Amino acid sequence: MELGEDIISGEQKELLKSASESVNLGAIVHLDNDSANSSRASADLEDFKRKATVIVEEYFTTDDILSTANELKDLHCSSYHYYFVKKLVSMAMDRHDKEKEMAAVLLSAFYAEVVDPSQVYKGFCKLVECTDDLLVDIPDAVDVLAIFVARAVVDEILPPAFLTKQLASLTNNAKYGKRGIDVIRRAEKGYLSAHLHAENVLRKWGGSKNMTVEVVKSRINNLLIEYLASGDKTEACRCIKHLKVPFFHHDIVKRALILAMERRQAEGLILDLLKVAHEEGVINASQITKGFNRLIDMVDDLSLDIPNARKLLRSLKSKAASEGWLCASSLKSLELQNEQQMEDDILTSNFKLRATSIIKEYF
Repeated sequence: MELGEDIISGEQKELLKSASESVNLGAIVHLDNDSANSSRASADLEDFKRKATVIVEEYFTTDDILSTANELKDLHCSSYHYYFVKKLVSMAMDRHDKEKEMAAVLLSAFYAEVVDPSQVYKGFCKLVECTDDLLVDIPDAVDVLAIFVARAVVDEILPPAFLTKQLASLTNNAKYGKRGIDVIRRAEKGYLSAHLHAENVLRKWGGSKNMTVEVVKSRINNLLIEYLASGDKTEACRCIKHLKVPFFHHDIVKRALILAMERRQAEGLILDLLKVAHEEGVINASQITKGFNRLIDMVDDLSLDIPNARKLLRSLKSKAASEGWLCASSLKSLELQNEQQMEDDILTSNFKLRATSIIKEYF
Protein backbone atom coordinates (compact mmCIF):
# COMPACT_ATOMS: atom_id res chain seq x y z
CA MET A 1 0.00 0.00 0.00
CA GLU A 2 1.43 3.38 -1.02
CA LEU A 3 1.67 6.12 1.51
CA GLY A 4 -0.40 8.98 0.26
CA GLU A 5 -0.89 12.41 1.61
CA ASP A 6 -4.46 11.50 2.56
CA ILE A 7 -3.34 9.01 5.22
CA ILE A 8 -1.09 11.57 6.99
CA SER A 9 -2.95 13.11 9.85
CA GLY A 10 -3.28 16.84 10.32
CA GLU A 11 -1.07 16.70 13.38
CA GLN A 12 1.65 14.90 11.41
CA LYS A 13 1.43 17.51 8.67
CA GLU A 14 1.96 20.26 11.22
CA LEU A 15 4.97 18.42 12.66
CA LEU A 16 6.48 17.98 9.20
CA LYS A 17 5.87 21.62 8.38
CA SER A 18 7.42 22.73 11.66
CA ALA A 19 10.46 20.49 11.11
CA SER A 20 10.90 21.81 7.59
CA GLU A 21 10.72 25.39 8.79
CA SER A 22 13.26 24.63 11.53
CA VAL A 23 15.67 23.12 9.03
CA ASN A 24 15.27 26.07 6.68
CA LEU A 25 15.66 28.51 9.56
CA GLY A 26 18.80 26.69 10.72
CA ALA A 27 20.26 26.84 7.24
CA ILE A 28 19.49 30.54 7.02
CA VAL A 29 21.06 31.20 10.42
CA HIS A 30 24.13 29.18 9.38
CA LEU A 31 24.44 31.15 6.15
CA ASP A 32 23.96 34.40 8.03
CA ASN A 33 26.68 33.43 10.50
CA ASP A 34 29.05 32.51 7.67
CA SER A 35 28.28 35.78 5.95
CA ALA A 36 28.80 37.73 9.17
CA ASN A 37 32.09 35.97 9.88
CA SER A 38 33.27 36.60 6.33
CA SER A 39 32.32 40.27 6.53
CA ARG A 40 34.02 40.63 9.91
CA ALA A 41 37.21 38.97 8.61
CA SER A 42 37.17 41.23 5.57
CA ALA A 43 36.72 44.30 7.76
CA ASP A 44 39.53 43.14 10.06
CA LEU A 45 41.89 42.71 7.10
CA GLU A 46 41.04 46.13 5.71
CA ASP A 47 41.66 47.66 9.13
CA PHE A 48 44.98 45.82 9.37
CA LYS A 49 45.98 47.04 5.91
CA ARG A 50 45.43 50.66 6.90
CA LYS A 51 47.37 50.30 10.13
CA ALA A 52 50.17 48.30 8.50
CA THR A 53 50.64 51.04 5.92
CA VAL A 54 51.01 53.63 8.68
CA ILE A 55 53.51 51.42 10.53
CA VAL A 56 55.64 51.02 7.40
CA GLU A 57 55.59 54.75 6.69
CA GLU A 58 56.63 55.50 10.28
CA TYR A 59 59.43 52.95 10.09
CA PHE A 60 60.88 54.59 6.99
CA THR A 61 60.82 57.87 8.90
CA THR A 62 62.14 56.74 12.28
CA ASP A 63 64.28 53.70 11.36
CA ASP A 64 63.29 52.26 14.75
CA ILE A 65 63.10 48.46 14.52
CA LEU A 66 62.05 47.86 18.13
CA SER A 67 59.22 50.41 18.02
CA THR A 68 58.01 48.99 14.70
CA ALA A 69 57.98 45.50 16.18
CA ASN A 70 55.93 46.61 19.16
CA GLU A 71 53.42 48.42 16.97
CA LEU A 72 52.94 45.38 14.75
CA LYS A 73 52.58 43.05 17.74
CA ASP A 74 50.00 45.38 19.31
CA LEU A 75 47.68 44.79 16.34
CA HIS A 76 47.32 41.12 17.40
CA CYS A 77 46.77 40.00 13.81
CA SER A 78 49.54 37.49 13.19
CA SER A 79 47.49 35.75 10.48
CA TYR A 80 47.69 38.93 8.40
CA HIS A 81 51.43 39.48 8.76
CA TYR A 82 51.94 38.30 5.19
CA TYR A 83 50.29 41.56 4.12
CA PHE A 84 52.77 43.54 6.23
CA VAL A 85 55.61 41.78 4.40
CA LYS A 86 54.00 42.53 1.06
CA LYS A 87 53.31 46.17 1.93
CA LEU A 88 56.78 46.77 3.36
CA VAL A 89 58.51 45.47 0.24
CA SER A 90 56.14 47.06 -2.28
CA MET A 91 56.46 50.47 -0.62
CA ALA A 92 60.24 50.16 -0.45
CA MET A 93 60.39 49.20 -4.13
CA ASP A 94 59.08 52.64 -5.07
CA ARG A 95 61.60 54.48 -2.88
CA HIS A 96 65.34 55.03 -2.66
CA ASP A 97 68.01 52.41 -1.95
CA LYS A 98 68.07 53.50 1.69
CA GLU A 99 64.46 52.40 2.19
CA LYS A 100 65.05 49.19 0.25
CA GLU A 101 67.92 48.29 2.56
CA MET A 102 65.85 49.27 5.60
CA ALA A 103 63.06 46.95 4.46
CA ALA A 104 65.48 44.05 3.96
CA VAL A 105 67.02 44.57 7.39
CA LEU A 106 63.59 44.78 9.05
CA LEU A 107 62.44 41.53 7.46
CA SER A 108 65.58 39.78 8.66
CA ALA A 109 65.11 41.19 12.16
CA PHE A 110 61.43 40.22 12.31
CA TYR A 111 61.87 36.73 10.90
CA ALA A 112 60.65 34.10 13.39
CA GLU A 113 60.64 36.70 16.17
CA VAL A 114 57.77 38.94 15.14
CA VAL A 115 56.60 37.45 11.85
CA ASP A 116 56.22 33.69 11.47
CA PRO A 117 58.34 32.15 8.66
CA SER A 118 55.18 30.91 6.93
CA GLN A 119 53.87 34.48 6.80
CA VAL A 120 57.13 35.73 5.30
CA TYR A 121 56.90 32.99 2.68
CA LYS A 122 53.27 33.84 1.91
CA GLY A 123 54.07 37.54 1.70
CA PHE A 124 56.73 36.95 -0.95
CA CYS A 125 54.37 34.64 -2.84
CA LYS A 126 51.81 37.44 -2.96
CA LEU A 127 54.45 39.91 -4.14
CA VAL A 128 55.62 37.73 -7.01
CA GLU A 129 52.05 36.94 -8.01
CA CYS A 130 51.18 40.63 -8.33
CA THR A 131 54.29 41.63 -10.30
CA ASP A 132 52.19 42.72 -13.28
CA ASP A 133 50.26 45.11 -11.03
CA LEU A 134 53.44 46.50 -9.47
CA LEU A 135 54.80 47.30 -12.94
CA VAL A 136 52.04 49.86 -13.45
CA ASP A 137 53.65 52.22 -10.91
CA ILE A 138 57.18 50.79 -10.72
CA PRO A 139 58.72 50.32 -14.18
CA ASP A 140 61.71 48.34 -12.86
CA ALA A 141 59.57 46.18 -10.56
CA VAL A 142 60.85 42.91 -12.02
CA ASP A 143 64.48 43.70 -11.26
CA VAL A 144 63.87 45.27 -7.85
CA LEU A 145 61.62 42.45 -6.68
CA ALA A 146 64.15 39.92 -7.96
CA ILE A 147 66.77 41.55 -5.74
CA PHE A 148 64.41 41.41 -2.75
CA VAL A 149 63.81 37.70 -3.37
CA ALA A 150 67.54 37.06 -3.74
CA ARG A 151 68.25 39.07 -0.60
CA ALA A 152 65.66 37.06 1.34
CA VAL A 153 67.35 33.83 0.25
CA VAL A 154 70.79 35.16 1.20
CA ASP A 155 69.45 36.36 4.56
CA GLU A 156 67.93 32.89 5.07
CA ILE A 157 64.38 34.12 5.53
CA LEU A 158 63.29 32.37 2.33
CA PRO A 159 64.38 28.82 1.50
CA PRO A 160 66.08 28.31 -1.88
CA ALA A 161 63.22 25.94 -2.72
CA PHE A 162 60.95 29.00 -2.87
CA LEU A 163 62.30 29.70 -6.35
CA THR A 164 61.46 26.33 -7.88
CA LYS A 165 58.11 26.00 -6.12
CA GLN A 166 56.99 29.49 -7.04
CA LEU A 167 58.17 29.08 -10.62
CA ALA A 168 56.09 25.91 -10.96
CA SER A 169 53.08 27.60 -9.37
CA LEU A 170 53.26 30.62 -11.67
CA THR A 171 53.82 28.48 -14.75
CA ASN A 172 50.72 26.41 -14.02
CA ASN A 173 48.48 29.37 -13.19
CA ALA A 174 47.92 31.89 -15.97
CA LYS A 175 45.91 34.32 -13.82
CA TYR A 176 49.07 35.72 -12.19
CA GLY A 177 50.59 36.95 -15.44
CA LYS A 178 54.02 36.23 -16.87
CA ARG A 179 56.16 38.85 -15.19
CA GLY A 180 56.28 36.97 -11.89
CA ILE A 181 58.11 34.20 -13.73
CA ASP A 182 60.63 36.81 -14.90
CA VAL A 183 61.20 37.82 -11.27
CA ILE A 184 62.02 34.26 -10.19
CA ARG A 185 64.30 33.63 -13.16
CA ARG A 186 66.16 36.89 -12.69
CA ALA A 187 66.59 36.27 -8.97
CA GLU A 188 67.95 32.79 -9.63
CA LYS A 189 70.11 33.36 -12.70
CA GLY A 190 70.93 37.03 -12.35
CA TYR A 191 71.64 37.32 -8.64
CA LEU A 192 71.94 33.93 -6.95
CA SER A 193 74.04 32.11 -9.53
CA ALA A 194 76.70 34.78 -9.98
CA HIS A 195 80.19 34.59 -8.50
CA LEU A 196 80.24 35.97 -4.94
CA HIS A 197 76.48 36.33 -5.22
CA ALA A 198 75.87 36.68 -1.47
CA GLU A 199 78.29 39.59 -1.10
CA ASN A 200 76.97 41.27 -4.23
CA VAL A 201 73.35 40.96 -3.14
CA LEU A 202 74.10 42.25 0.36
CA ARG A 203 75.88 45.29 -1.08
CA LYS A 204 73.38 45.91 -3.85
CA TRP A 205 71.70 48.85 -2.13
CA GLY A 206 74.73 49.92 -0.10
CA GLY A 207 73.93 52.99 1.92
CA SER A 208 74.14 53.73 5.60
CA LYS A 209 71.85 50.90 6.68
CA ASN A 210 74.16 48.24 5.27
CA MET A 211 77.09 49.92 7.00
CA THR A 212 75.14 49.88 10.25
CA VAL A 213 74.71 46.12 10.07
CA GLU A 214 78.43 45.71 9.42
CA VAL A 215 79.22 48.00 12.34
CA VAL A 216 76.97 45.96 14.63
CA LYS A 217 78.73 42.75 13.60
CA SER A 218 82.09 44.38 14.21
CA ARG A 219 81.01 45.55 17.66
CA ILE A 220 79.76 42.07 18.50
CA ASN A 221 83.16 40.63 17.61
CA ASN A 222 84.92 43.31 19.65
CA LEU A 223 82.81 42.82 22.77
CA LEU A 224 83.35 39.05 22.65
CA ILE A 225 87.12 39.44 22.27
CA GLU A 226 87.20 41.96 25.11
CA TYR A 227 85.11 39.64 27.27
CA LEU A 228 87.51 36.75 26.71
CA ALA A 229 90.35 39.02 27.78
CA SER A 230 88.64 40.38 30.90
CA GLY A 231 86.15 37.67 31.87
CA ASP A 232 83.77 40.42 33.04
CA LYS A 233 80.27 39.05 32.36
CA THR A 234 78.53 42.12 33.79
CA GLU A 235 80.36 44.44 31.41
CA ALA A 236 79.75 42.10 28.48
CA CYS A 237 76.00 42.03 29.20
CA ARG A 238 76.00 45.81 29.49
CA CYS A 239 77.64 46.07 26.07
CA ILE A 240 75.09 43.67 24.57
CA LYS A 241 72.25 45.82 25.92
CA HIS A 242 73.97 48.96 24.68
CA LEU A 243 73.92 47.63 21.11
CA LYS A 244 70.11 47.89 21.19
CA VAL A 245 69.61 45.14 18.61
CA PRO A 246 67.49 42.53 20.44
CA PHE A 247 66.42 40.92 17.17
CA PHE A 248 70.07 40.43 16.21
CA HIS A 249 71.14 38.67 19.42
CA HIS A 250 71.16 35.34 17.59
CA ASP A 251 74.28 36.59 15.83
CA ILE A 252 75.95 37.14 19.20
CA VAL A 253 75.12 33.55 20.15
CA LYS A 254 76.39 32.22 16.84
CA ARG A 255 79.66 34.16 16.94
CA ALA A 256 80.24 33.30 20.59
CA LEU A 257 79.82 29.59 19.89
CA ILE A 258 82.20 29.76 16.95
CA LEU A 259 84.78 31.37 19.23
CA ALA A 260 84.27 28.55 21.73
CA MET A 261 84.91 26.04 18.96
CA GLU A 262 87.97 27.85 17.66
CA ARG A 263 89.49 28.58 21.07
CA ARG A 264 88.93 25.49 23.15
CA GLN A 265 90.26 27.14 26.31
CA ALA A 266 87.57 29.82 25.98
CA GLU A 267 84.62 27.41 26.02
CA GLY A 268 83.92 27.80 29.73
CA LEU A 269 83.90 31.59 29.56
CA ILE A 270 81.63 31.60 26.51
CA LEU A 271 79.10 29.20 28.03
CA ASP A 272 79.10 31.18 31.29
CA LEU A 273 78.38 34.41 29.42
CA LEU A 274 75.50 32.94 27.42
CA LYS A 275 74.04 31.37 30.55
CA VAL A 276 74.15 34.65 32.50
CA ALA A 277 72.81 36.61 29.52
CA HIS A 278 69.86 34.21 29.36
CA GLU A 279 69.19 34.21 33.10
CA GLU A 280 69.23 38.01 33.28
CA GLY A 281 66.98 38.38 30.25
CA VAL A 282 69.62 40.04 28.11
CA ILE A 283 69.29 37.38 25.40
CA ASN A 284 65.94 35.60 25.20
CA ALA A 285 65.41 31.89 24.62
CA SER A 286 64.25 32.22 21.02
CA GLN A 287 67.38 34.16 20.07
CA ILE A 288 69.56 31.51 21.69
CA THR A 289 67.72 28.80 19.77
CA LYS A 290 68.02 30.76 16.54
CA GLY A 291 71.75 31.25 17.11
CA PHE A 292 72.30 27.52 17.61
CA ASN A 293 70.16 26.68 14.57
CA ARG A 294 72.09 29.08 12.37
CA LEU A 295 75.29 27.39 13.46
CA ILE A 296 73.80 23.95 12.79
CA ASP A 297 72.92 25.10 9.26
CA MET A 298 76.51 26.12 8.57
CA VAL A 299 78.30 23.33 10.44
CA ASP A 300 79.42 21.64 7.22
CA ASP A 301 81.12 24.83 6.06
CA LEU A 302 82.65 25.28 9.51
CA SER A 303 84.10 21.79 9.26
CA LEU A 304 86.46 23.06 6.57
CA ASP A 305 88.23 25.22 9.16
CA ILE A 306 87.31 23.26 12.28
CA PRO A 307 87.49 19.56 11.32
CA ASN A 308 85.58 18.36 14.39
CA ALA A 309 83.02 21.19 14.28
CA ARG A 310 80.03 18.87 14.37
CA LYS A 311 81.31 17.02 17.42
CA LEU A 312 82.17 20.27 19.21
CA LEU A 313 78.79 21.80 18.46
CA ARG A 314 77.05 18.67 19.69
CA SER A 315 79.01 18.97 22.94
CA LEU A 316 78.15 22.67 23.34
CA LYS A 317 74.50 21.91 22.70
CA SER A 318 74.52 19.17 25.34
CA LYS A 319 76.18 21.38 27.96
CA ALA A 320 73.85 24.30 27.31
CA ALA A 321 70.80 22.05 27.59
CA SER A 322 72.05 20.45 30.81
CA GLU A 323 72.59 23.91 32.33
CA GLY A 324 69.00 24.83 31.51
CA TRP A 325 69.45 27.76 29.15
CA LEU A 326 68.81 25.91 25.88
CA CYS A 327 65.79 23.87 24.81
CA ALA A 328 67.50 21.14 22.79
CA SER A 329 64.21 19.74 21.49
CA SER A 330 63.58 22.94 19.53
CA LEU A 331 66.84 22.65 17.58
CA LYS A 332 67.43 21.23 14.14
CA SER A 333 69.10 17.84 13.85
CA LEU A 334 72.88 17.72 14.05
CA GLU A 335 73.13 14.15 12.87
CA LEU A 336 74.70 13.27 9.55
CA GLN A 337 72.17 12.00 7.06
CA ASN A 338 74.32 9.08 5.96
CA GLU A 339 77.79 7.60 6.02
CA GLN A 340 78.60 9.03 2.60
CA GLN A 341 78.21 12.55 3.97
CA MET A 342 80.65 11.70 6.76
CA GLU A 343 83.13 10.37 4.23
CA ASP A 344 82.70 13.52 2.15
CA ASP A 345 83.50 15.66 5.20
CA ILE A 346 86.67 13.67 5.85
CA LEU A 347 87.73 13.87 2.20
CA THR A 348 87.12 17.61 2.15
CA SER A 349 89.18 18.10 5.30
CA ASN A 350 92.02 15.97 3.91
CA PHE A 351 91.93 17.85 0.62
CA LYS A 352 92.23 21.16 2.45
CA LEU A 353 95.25 19.94 4.40
CA ARG A 354 96.94 18.67 1.24
CA ALA A 355 96.16 21.86 -0.67
CA THR A 356 97.62 23.95 2.14
CA SER A 357 100.77 21.82 2.14
CA ILE A 358 101.17 22.11 -1.64
CA ILE A 359 100.75 25.89 -1.54
CA LYS A 360 103.34 26.21 1.24
CA GLU A 361 105.80 24.07 -0.71
CA TYR A 362 105.21 26.13 -3.84
CA PHE A 363 106.08 29.38 -2.08
